[in-house]
Amino acid sequence: MANATSLQVYRRILRAAHTAFKGDMHMLPAARKEIRMHFEENRHEADAQALQGMLSQGEDAAEFLRQMVVQAALTERGNWGMKLEAHHADAEAEPVEVGMKLPKEKKSKKP
Repeated sequence: MANATSLQVYRRILRAAHTAFKGDMHMLPAARKEIRMHFEENRHEADAQALQGMLSQGEDAAEFLRQMVVQAALTERGNWGMKLEAHHADAEAEPVEVGMKLPKEKKSKKP
């Protein structure tokens, strides 16, 4: 999968992740690792049709990161707030409801 177009898409996704997760010391490294893993898994793909599909998915992923991901930050008042910018899709946030919980990572069962 290592041709010029693949590298362009790889860089585009990394830039989008950097913009989406700027300042988030947990999500940015995790996003980089995930992106690299997906590209490494398909490094030796030779089927042109499969490659085109993967590159299209990569472009979609970069676009999703740019338009749909907004990081919330803790404000001086102790509330969480986010700043929507023009490039965010519809530039309108979903309401945060009282009692919402962050998703928890599933613990793997040890044999």
